Amino acid sequence: ARPAHRAGQRRARGFGAEPEFVGLREYVPGDSPRQIAWRASARRDELVVREHAASARAALWAVLCLAADDDDANERAISCAAGVILEGAGRAMRVGLAVPGLGYSRPPAGAGAGSSNEHIATLLDDLARIECAALDPAAQAGWVARSEGAIVCIRAAGALLPAFDAGAAVLDADEAAAAVAPAEVAA
Repeated sequence: ARPAHRAGQRRARGFGAEPEFVGLREYVPGDSPRQIAWRASARRDELVVREHAASARAALWAVLCLAADDDDANERAISCAAGVILEGAGRAMRVGLAVPGLGYSRPPAGAGAGSSNEHIATLLDDLARIECAALDPAAQAGWVARSEGAIVCIRAAGALLPAFDAGAAVLDADEAAAAVAPAEVAA
C-alpha cells in the first residue's frame, strides 16, 4: 500500500528528495529520456532537458594568448583553440572563450543552458574573425584568469602569458600542431 500524501505536496521518487532544479538546456545525445522536458521541448520545437544541481555541467575556459608579430604562430594557436572548444563541447562541457590581448571574453553558457550548438558556433565564428593587428601584449600579460571551471591557455609561440590560478593548463600551439601533424614519409 502506498502512503497517502497531502494535496499540494509532491511525493519524492526513489530515495531522498529530488536534486535542486537548475534550468533547461539543449538535449545532447546520451541524455536520459527521463530528463526531457516534453512541454518545454514542444514550445521550443527542439528537445531540451531538465538540469539539476547534481548534474550541472562543468565549465571550461579556452584562453587564447597571441604573439605580437607572428601571424603563422597565431593561426596555429587559433586553430588549436577551436579544437579545445570543440573537444569541450563534445564532452558536454559549458565552454567559454577569452582573448586577453584583445579584451575579448565570452563566458560559458549559463548553468542551465549547457554548451548549445549556437553558443559553440558563436565562439568559433569569433575565433575566425580575430584581428591580430589590434593585439595589446601589455593587456594580455596583465590579465588575471579566475574561473569557476577549468582553464586551458592556448599559447602562440612568443606570446606573453597572463597570471593564472593554480590548476590552469598551458597548451603550446606549436607543440600541439607538431604532435598531430602526419609523420613525413621517407622517400
